[in-house]
Amino acid sequence: MTQINGATKAPVVALIKPLPRSATMPKSYTITYKDYQTAPDLIEKAAALHGIEPELLIKRFITEGLRPYREPMKDISEFDSLEEFFKGNGLKK
Repeated sequence: MTQINGATKAPVVALIKPLPRSATMPKSYTITYKDYQTAPDLIEKAAALHGIEPELLIKRFITEGLRPYREPMKDISEFDSLEEFFKGNGLKK
């Protein structure tokens, strides 16, 4: 209990529960570099040349690097909707 302007007030207590992880919550990865490494400077320079944020450039690099591991793309005519096309080609879960 605390006293505010002569009145006794009970402390406010908030119970915080962790949210369950769902399929809609994004995954994230943390990449760290030592102070002496030059990759962060190069990433920022390349992103600036393209007029995009460094995070988007990193995503593009990763996507390109994963290309050899993807199945060949199926033609869009094989699907009834864009959603089916994205899922059928492994672009969306």
